[in-house]
Amino acid sequence: MTNAMTNTMTNTTSNTTKSAMTSTMETTIMAKSTAARRALLAAIATFATAACAVDEDILANVPAVSLGSGVTAPAAALEGPLKWETTLAAGLTYKRGNTESDRMTLGATTEKFKGQTLLRAYANGSSETVDVVDEAGRRVRDRAVGDAKAGANVKQRLEGCYVFGDFWIFHDDMADIRYRAVESGGAGAFLVETARMRLTAETGLAYIHERAPDPDDYFGLRIAERLDWRATATFELWQTFEAVPRFEDFENMLATFEVGGASAINAILSLAVKLKMEYDSDPSEDVEALDATFVTELTYSF
Repeated sequence: MTNAMTNTMTNTTSNTTKSAMTSTMETTIMAKSTAARRALLAAIATFATAACAVDEDILANVPAVSLGSGVTAPAAALEGPLKWETTLAAGLTYKRGNTESDRMTLGATTEKFKGQTLLRAYANGSSETVDVVDEAGRRVRDRAVGDAKAGANVKQRLEGCYVFGDFWIFHDDMADIRYRAVESGGAGAFLVETARMRLTAETGLAYIHERAPDPDDYFGLRIAERLDWRATATFELWQTFEAVPRFEDFENMLATFEVGGASAINAILSLAVKLKMEYDSDPSEDVEALDATFVTELTYSF
């Protein structure tokens, strides 16, 4: 009996000890869990406070799209220069179509913002020396041939859109175009406008007069779009498209497409490459409808 009582008391003491230890462990775990939750909540509160305190200048660098519907964005609109900004370019062209040749090219572009008005002017040209042969295929002399284009564009910004005036004149020896001048005016819209990207589309009435090689003049519809994307601080891309169909015959049209990119070498020098395609649905006799030109050039900005 004494042994039985001793065993009972031992078991009771052991159970009591186990219960106390279990209770102590649960209390410790709960305390640690509560401390962990408090630490987590404190970390969340600290992060939220820091996020709310982000400087506005940092937010301004976040790309965001502002559509023509009027959606706003934290990014400032892409602006042009407030004073005349001019770029000179010189390079080589690889031309295919009415001629298969390598040419030297020169060009200049200048633009500025004056209030809500964007002014832009440009001129470019290329030249090469070709052999002139007689009917027997014998070389007679050298002949310098080339092409040249100059133009100007004015855009007046309104609320969510703009009105424009555009003029350009073109000459191409190999395509037998003595001159072609296109004057147009109309309205356009900013489809996308962010701190790094701008996409515009415009349409209007155009008047074309040319000698290619016969004199002609007519009215047409001008449709154009332009995309500018500043990918990084030192690299930018652009793409343009313009079509001018004749009013009385929309299948008779002039069209130009260009895509290119430029990478900055330093503050004033850049290396640019671009592909330009020019289409004339009604070319002169023995002249191809499509000309393609690949250009590499070094540009100097000031």
